[in-house]
Amino acid sequence: MDEIVQEFCQESRLILNELDSLLDGLELNPSDFKSLEVFGQKVDRIMGAAKSLEFHQMGIISEFCKTISYKSAQSKNTDLVIIVVAFLFEAVEVLKDMFNNLEANKPAELEPAFIKTILSRLEFITGRLTHIQRASVAIEDKDLLNLADTFSQLSKSK
Repeated sequence: MDEIVQEFCQESRLILNELDSLLDGLELNPSDFKSLEVFGQKVDRIMGAAKSLEFHQMGIISEFCKTISYKSAQSKNTDLVIIVVAFLFEAVEVLKDMFNNLEANKPAELEPAFIKTILSRLEFITGRLTHIQRASVAIEDKDLLNLADTFSQLSKSK
């Protein structure tokens, strides 16, 4: 494995462990909106590196996580945060599996059936977040749909 990719995997694993800890805390205290913001900042580091290294699916999943965590923090809706935290737990596990594959010299990609599951959950969550406009994540519903479409297209091209 390339040294840069190996370092990316090592650093990302540390970040993923930090993300798990943040989510554990949010599960106990869903009104800790600051932790959702910290989650977004940390997952942004994985997103940037994944996109730079052309691990497109990893980058897109990380981008979804970043956007959803920031927007749900701005919602100040603890009922929504409970749902978002469940999705983010699953997304972190998906990223861990992708890193396992990458470290085993396998493609760091998801099965098409699982992509459909992720997209349906994202559709549910984003429908509850589109009213939130914040400069750092000021995206519209169409932008999330475009990102989801890109993700879906990447899965079909493999």
